[in-house]
Amino acid sequence: MKQSPIMRFVMQLVGITAVLCGIAVMLSASGNLGLAVQPIVCIFGVLFSITSLSYYMVVKAATKSPRSFTTAFMLSSSLRLLIYGAFIALYCHLHKDVAMTFALTFFALYIIYTGFEIKSVLGFMKGK
Repeated sequence: MKQSPIMRFVMQLVGITAVLCGIAVMLSASGNLGLAVQPIVCIFGVLFSITSLSYYMVVKAATKSPRSFTTAFMLSSSLRLLIYGAFIALYCHLHKDVAMTFALTFFALYIIYTGFEIKSVLGFMKGK
């Protein structure tokens, strides 16, 4: 039975998240990250959830029409940036002592997750 592109994406995202979470926990335990495990788990939860939802929206729209794909991609990108910006601002306001480390960690993980999502969307569109 062939797996749906959305389920395949989520399973790959779970794998990437598990690897990155393991690396982050090891760095945090060794004291090299300067950030506690709780904020890291929070970052992974937000990135995983929003990236999965964004991919779902884009793939569903891509099955309808190219115009729907373009609209969904731009809408999901805009909403994602607004949500991430609000999340970072709120967390940094509440936890000023780790604000810079949190923002830099979030940015690095954002680049990884977004790169993976774009690669997956392009792969889906190529196979469509």
